Amino acid sequence: MSAIPNMIRAMVKRHQDFIQAADVAMSYYLNKNDILRVRPEHVDREIEKRLTKNPLRNADNRISHNWHQLLVDQKTSYAFTYPPTFDTGVKANNERLAELLGDDFTRYCKDLCVDAANTGTAWVHYWLDEAGAFQFAPVPAVQVIGIYNTGLKRKLIAAIRCYRELDDQGEEWERYEYWTERELRYYSKKATEQGEEIAALELQFTGADGVLHSAHVVSHPFGVVPFVEFPNNKHRTGDLAKYKSLIDLYDKIISGFANDLEDIQEVIFLLKNYGRESLSEMLENLRLFKAVKLEGGEDGSGGLDTLTIEIPVEARKVALEILRRQIFVSGQGVDPDPERFGNASGVALKFLYSLLEMKVGMMETEFRSGFNDLVRAVLQHAGISQVKPIIHTYTRAAINNELENAQVARQLMGIASEHTIIDNLFWVDDTERELERLKAEREQAMSDDYGVLEQQQPEEVVDDKQ
Repeated sequence: MSAIPNMIRAMVKRHQDFIQAADVAMSYYLNKNDILRVRPEHVDREIEKRLTKNPLRNADNRISHNWHQLLVDQKTSYAFTYPPTFDTGVKANNERLAELLGDDFTRYCKDLCVDAANTGTAWVHYWLDEAGAFQFAPVPAVQVIGIYNTGLKRKLIAAIRCYRELDDQGEEWERYEYWTERELRYYSKKATEQGEEIAALELQFTGADGVLHSAHVVSHPFGVVPFVEFPNNKHRTGDLAKYKSLIDLYDKIISGFANDLEDIQEVIFLLKNYGRESLSEMLENLRLFKAVKLEGGEDGSGGLDTLTIEIPVEARKVALEILRRQIFVSGQGVDPDPERFGNASGVALKFLYSLLEMKVGMMETEFRSGFNDLVRAVLQHAGISQVKPIIHTYTRAAINNELENAQVARQLMGIASEHTIIDNLFWVDDTERELERLKAEREQAMSDDYGVLEQQQPEEVVDDKQ
């Protein structure tokens, strides 16, 4: 097994570029754009250089805008505000699946979407806890390295998870988990500084007592690598690359505008053949007497002029409007400008969401495969064999024209089944429960009508003479 540590070292070294790109995307998601990335030891030098070149420039505003976070959260809320539902073809299996997925499934879907949008891919790891119960949770993409075969159909043959943790003595260790279809191998080494070469790994395992034991290999019962990948798109690229340069330029223009307002906010006096009084006295005389004493030169000249610098507001305004529009186009988002909505019809709203739907749809095609693998793993642990294809249902959290939707639903009565109509009503979360409620209401209404009819029937007249 000496080849495994060598492969881990090579894969982790190649993984550094992915980690750096993911760190940049996460910084933009946290509104820490590149315009804020100035090393403290270089700040004074930059300011000094600017002052030497132009003494009128002192301000150094650096304003970061959270466009990336807005677009990623917009994509996430649109796709996974309502979690996807899965139909296995058997109602009892659907209920069991929903129970095993648990209450955290909605939050996990949101985390997967955010991680995939930032890094290009996301991962879910599943395992059995100490009680033998099936557990799963997202794993930060920077911690996972997937190893696939070279065939035309990609198959995950191994996965490496690398992370750092402290032991009971407070020492930091680098952990490397190597997962295959049958087993897990632990590799550990003392933590090194960032960027240092990974030294030779030792096959070690830290037990519950915090003591390093000899080589330790753990078997698992899944028969597949217990990691599931959720790519953001076919090329496994993040969303930031589409519009990062636009955001940087937007930050630069706004920051430059703030610098202009701070540096050029007062009138500059140009004095010629000024008298002997100090500048403070001159300003005081100007404030009190609205006049300044000047001395004539040999040519009798003397004067006071003012210097004001015009800030190109209109040019910046046009540039910012263009950048804003292009950020939403390149980021395939929905501009929340209220002037664009108005009393829009359903067709107009769908057109407004067309770019976002395209982006989410491309991600959904990749996520479907991951959800299939996860659902089958859950069902397999529950002892349920799934032969039929799993049907996915995704509900978009978009602005809708409810009046139009209600009218369409009414017009479809008698043409489409009630199940289909109710399944497409966005305000219905559980179609089966809604059908049961509708059935119960109809039965109650029929019962009430029958009681009314009984009360309205005339009583039989009995003839006492007969």
